Amino acid sequence: MLKKLTATRAVLLFSILVGITNGVIVYFISNVSIGIVFLFAVVTGGLNYGVLVFLLEFFFYRRIRRIYKNIGALKTNQFERISLPETRPDQNDPLENINYEIVDLANKSREEIKKLKDLEQYRKEFIGNVSHELRTPIFLVQGFIDSLLEGAIDDPNYNRLFLRKAINSADRLVNLVQDLIAISQLETGQLQMEMKPFLIYELVTEVIESLEMEARKKKIMLRVSVHENIKRVYVMADKDRIRQVFVNLIANSIRYGKEGGRTEVYFNISSNKVKISIADNGIGISKEHLPRIFERFYRVDKSRSREGGGTGLGLAIVKHILEAHNQPIEVESEPDTGTTFTFCLDKYNPVS
Repeated sequence: MLKKLTATRAVLLFSILVGITNGVIVYFISNVSIGIVFLFAVVTGGLNYGVLVFLLEFFFYRRIRRIYKNIGALKTNQFERISLPETRPDQNDPLENINYEIVDLANKSREEIKKLKDLEQYRKEFIGNVSHELRTPIFLVQGFIDSLLEGAIDDPNYNRLFLRKAINSADRLVNLVQDLIAISQLETGQLQMEMKPFLIYELVTEVIESLEMEARKKKIMLRVSVHENIKRVYVMADKDRIRQVFVNLIANSIRYGKEGGRTEVYFNISSNKVKISIADNGIGISKEHLPRIFERFYRVDKSRSREGGGTGLGLAIVKHILEAHNQPIEVESEPDTGTTFTFCLDKYNPVS
């Protein structure tokens, strides 16, 4: 019987009991008529019922309805309908704590759903981009080999030419696979940075010497701005990964540089940082492209990038390497004026 009794009915029964009790008390202690006793019992019972119903509504029903609303929104993923409490409620208020936990769960679910959607979108874009990037060199290698097998191998005017083009396409495939492996390891944290002190000027000059031949093809001058005793400055970083950063940035400046242009590496040394800028006077990048240039496979000029042999992963790898060193990278650029990439490395100060 009590299990089927609702709170409202319980309040009604309690109010009737209160009214009757009050009426009986008034009847025995006062010399009033039965009608007045009855009226007093009805009024006190009604007031008691009204007050208790208001308290139930204000402190329980209203909160419970909000909890059910939030549960319904959580079940249907309608997160915009969830009522968000401004602060964590008092631990002595169980209903508000229940609602707070539901909202907290909803927020976590929303974040998880967003992450899953982002990962799904990234997976689709990544597979599409990789397929697109692999297709071109594979088809080129296949085409050149087919041409050689169909008779071009016996033609001295074409056999070596086609073989060189096939090798170039195969090299592009190798570079793409290596970049994919590198960015995958960086993003998953499998590639650990080996922090050791090394001379930053020495590393930059090594990279410039390795790219000198590529620069000469476009008559681009590569130089390092030497000042502030930079030749004796050590940085604490992963030397091989920072070499990769310099190779990618300087190779990009050559690839997108103007014939007869220049690329220069500048240093700005402070007590605990070495600020490095790589500036060119090449074709530059429009403002609308700047926020996206560090995305995987993003190209400002797709046709020109492919002609230059880029994989579309170089700047993404640069960003990930510097993030692994807890350093951001900045870019400034104007079309037909040039581009400057700037980042910092921790200066190594040996204890005397």
